[in-house]
Amino acid sequence: MNFDYKECVEKGKIKEYSRGQELAPKELKEGEEDYMTADDSFKDEKFKL
Repeated sequence: MNFDYKECVEKGKIKEYSRGQELAPKELKEGEEDYMTADDSFKDEKFKL
């Protein structure tokens, strides 16, 4: 496990969340959809310079 992660847990910056495991697949799916949208926009050159 990453040292920074352990340090954050010890300092109370990261807390256990009982629904976290059931929400993770949804969050990953939404992240993938966001990435795909951004990738499509980039390929279509619809970005700000």
